[in-house]
Order: sequence, then C-alpha cells, then structure tokens
Amino acid sequence: SSDGICIVTASGDKTAKVWETSSGELLATLEGHTNPVMSAMFSADGSRIATASGDKTAKVWGTSTGELLVTLEGHPAPVLSAKFNPNGTRIVTASRDKTAKVWSTSTGELLATLEGHTDYVLSAEFSSDGSRIVTSSEDKTAKVWDASSL
Repeated sequence: SSDGICIVTASGDKTAKVWETSSGELLATLEGHTNPVMSAMFSADGSRIATASGDKTAKVWGTSTGELLVTLEGHPAPVLSAKFNPNGTRIVTASRDKTAKVWSTSTGELLATLEGHTDYVLSAEFSSDGSRIVTSSEDKTAKVWDASSL
C-alpha cells in the first residue's frame, strides 16, 4: 500500500492475501477467482485492490473489508495484470487475448479495448498523470496509448 502498512500478494491457490508489513500478520484473504491470481495491486489511496486472474477476469475489492466490489469480464483469455490509474477511477487490464482493456472502477463498464499487438499483452500501466497507457507484449513491442479521452 502507498503508506507501507500492508502488502498484497497474488497466488496460484486462486486467492490474493493482504498482510501487515511490520508483523507479517494475515489481514484478509480475497477469494472468488476460479484460476490462479496473476497480479494484485492497491489503488493509490489504498482503499481498493485490483486482481487479475487466469479465469479471464479482473476483480476490484475493498481493502478494509475484503469485499468484492466489481468483476471485470470481457477478455476471452487469461488476464495477466490489472492496474489502477492515479486517481483510481479506471483500471487497465492486460491479457493473453493480445489486447488491453480500460474499465470504470466503480461500475465495471468496459470503456475501451486497445488493439494492435500481435501476441500476448504482458502488462499495461497508466502514466503518473493518467494521460497515457503503456503496454508491453510478447510480440517484442511496447505501445503508448492516449488515455486522456477515456
């Protein structure tokens, strides 16, 4: 988390776990994916966690309760990463379907599909000001996308 108090881990056991950094105490187990969780990250304000899974979904969770807030469905292949934009209103997912997708964090609505890679999209991330997205792919390229209108 941005305050350094917690960490979140992704696991092949289909869960993500939230841990207190100072003691190593397990604070929450996020259960609901049906395949391994490939990545997990906190929003900048620490209030939510995004997970990406081999079950072709990403999920948004409340950090304090571990409650599932929204499921992002629409990739026809495993989702490898899910990252928040700086203000937490959008998530970008990277998938083995050769695309990245941008979603509304609150509603789960699909806002855009970023197409152009010819192999798996391994990661996708917003710039620090949220105006751009960079994707990297197994096709040995990285692409920069305009996110300012999303």
